[in-house]
Amino acid sequence: MSAGVIVRTVFEALAVLLFIVALLNEKKLIAFERRLAMRFRTYRAARSAQLREQDVYCVRETVRHSERQANPAAASAQHRPRRARSHFRRPAA
Repeated sequence: MSAGVIVRTVFEALAVLLFIVALLNEKKLIAFERRLAMRFRTYRAARSAQLREQDVYCVRETVRHSERQANPAAASAQHRPRRARSHFRRPAA
């Protein structure tokens, strides 16, 4: 027998064994599947909300940039860089 046949046979035996164990513990398996599905749905909802938030930010920045390009004189008067506020005092020079 080659190594490939032995590995395949071991995996098939494990699959049959896991199937039998799953039949014996069906209620626990169903509860595990539901918990796993709930975690996946929660993760997917959080991930898509985060992506939507990033998309909205990118769209707003794109619109602002296109408005500045369309009318640079009016945009320069409206667009002022914000000062960074520091909670710490700068040391005297």
